[in-house]
Amino acid sequence: MTSPYEYDIADQPRALTALLDAGLPDLTELRDSGFERIVLTGMGSSHYGSYSSWRTLLGVCPAWWLPTSELLDVMDVIDDTTLLWITSQSGASGEAVELLKRLDAAGTAPRAILVTTKELDSPLAQRADVVLDLRCGEENTVSAKSYVNTLVVHALASRQLAGLPADDLLAEARELPGVIQSILDDPLPEAVMEALADATSLAMIGGVSGGITAQTGALITKESSKTVAEAYVGGAFRHGPFELAGRPEVAVVLFTGDADYTSTSLRQLSDDLVACGTQVITIGPQVWPGVTHVPTPATGGELTQLVTGILRVQQLTVRLARRAGLVPGQFFHGGKVTSTL
Repeated sequence: MTSPYEYDIADQPRALTALLDAGLPDLTELRDSGFERIVLTGMGSSHYGSYSSWRTLLGVCPAWWLPTSELLDVMDVIDDTTLLWITSQSGASGEAVELLKRLDAAGTAPRAILVTTKELDSPLAQRADVVLDLRCGEENTVSAKSYVNTLVVHALASRQLAGLPADDLLAEARELPGVIQSILDDPLPEAVMEALADATSLAMIGGVSGGITAQTGALITKESSKTVAEAYVGGAFRHGPFELAGRPEVAVVLFTGDADYTSTSLRQLSDDLVACGTQVITIGPQVWPGVTHVPTPATGGELTQLVTGILRVQQLTVRLARRAGLVPGQFFHGGKVTSTL
């Protein structure tokens, strides 16, 4: 039986098409509002989906990219010159709601509040000066179509706020529904599950944008399939975790879409892991020796690699859950909305 999570995965081309057909609101007034700093915040995949905006906006003014759980302890980075950009797919994340309560109690009002969400009647959307609607429709369990739409919304909106041209990015985004469908129609190679036959835990590793896919990927792997998965960005795996190399219960997933980074460090890490006897799975356009390769398109920019990389992880989570006799994406202890601090 197809799970609700799998239905959400299959709905991603439609959801992204709906977003692109509607377009984003004009952010000119917000851009000209006189903010002097930007704070981007969220939790889980919502927060990871905003990473590209932080990188873009660093060139405009001082910018912070902090999970809301940490921002609650350093609220002094928010003042009346701050554009506070909250991303919460549910619009009701407990930490973000608490953040606004504490700002009210302290008498601190940001210059403006921008909220990215799929729930227009949510507490966060109701407090926002501007809402970026994800337009993905209802989502039943683990973040899938909401995450992909978050990636696209942030990539396009941050260009607007930075005053940068976005025609090339919009053209790339308009190609994505078809690209997504082609990935969904291309099953995960059977060699992947053979490579993971003895693995009980995964290390997911990427460079810059690939590191974001690794973090989101590890999160949804735990949620969707109850498989232990940890994320590492850049060379962090070498600082301690590399001692696990060669153990049959540990496999490594490398995201190879970051051309500048993967040309050196990540490729060397792959070679070293293979030499230690580690099962290595690469997700991306690069094909390296000794690994089990899962392809993503060689064309397109960073946005395409972010989207197609997470699609491959979604496919992997479904296979891992089925292998364990579980319903993919079914929650045991939590739920779609995390309101508890």
